Amino acid sequence: MATDLLDWRGRLTRLRTAVGPVSELFLVGCFLLLAYYWEATAIASVTRAVLGPDALVLSLQIPLSIGLLVGGLAIGARYDGAGAAIMAHHSLASRAWLLTAALCRRAVGLWTLTVLAIGSGGVIALRTGSSPSIVALGGFVFVSLLYGWFWIAMGAFCANAVGGQRRMRSVVVLTAAVGLLWKHLATGVYSFVRSVSVNPFFPPADGPLFLLRRIDPRGAYLVVTNWLYGVGNAAGPYQAVVFELHGAGQSLTNVLVVEGTFPIPPAYLHPLLAGVVLLGWCAFVWVIVLSTLRAHPISR
Repeated sequence: MATDLLDWRGRLTRLRTAVGPVSELFLVGCFLLLAYYWEATAIASVTRAVLGPDALVLSLQIPLSIGLLVGGLAIGARYDGAGAAIMAHHSLASRAWLLTAALCRRAVGLWTLTVLAIGSGGVIALRTGSSPSIVALGGFVFVSLLYGWFWIAMGAFCANAVGGQRRMRSVVVLTAAVGLLWKHLATGVYSFVRSVSVNPFFPPADGPLFLLRRIDPRGAYLVVTNWLYGVGNAAGPYQAVVFELHGAGQSLTNVLVVEGTFPIPPAYLHPLLAGVVLLGWCAFVWVIVLSTLRAHPISR
């Protein structure tokens, strides 16, 4: 009887391990669906005039920036048994290769969901009678996959570096909060260092403030996706940027659009550098996860 009970417990544990990411993917998928519906039905006429059918694809920008962040952290922090296999290899090159494979294996579900979401947005745009930009759509997919991989790796780092489930969950929640609220934190840091109050409607034309708002992974993601669709050089929602540049004062707040602020923008605010920032974050989190593997198995 005791053996049968242990066997059933083992089966239930394996089932929870297998179903856990599926349930999280389901929740992320539901969020993307509802958020996309909300965004797509709220497209303003000025946005349609500027972007055409691409507005229906780019309506996924904010849902993906939030869903991939939260979902990636949750999936990355789950135990999948990869740590024992990685720690069994003494070669750093072998560990690096196995870590990359483990993180990519975790990302497959989220990547699939991302491609389906953006592809569905493209199909919906086609049904309007006009074709969305294929080049921009491909770039949108690639940047979103990279962004999702970063948050999965960050979740793995949180699980690996912090002992105990309760503390690990607290760190994951804190990381998600910082990622989502970085815009406000950056403005607060700038105000504290410069000893000035930042008016959200008329912020100072100061390069460091703009840089702080795009130095985080989510800000960099927004800058790159806006640039891909020719919206504007800003780390804000695409529709707010369109309002700022073309909406004759319709924007509810200033989203720090470079073109509308600087006659000659600083070189470090070029949108391509935001892509470099995102790649740098991916490389950084990969290195710190690999470093912590020397002391602890991944996702304990």
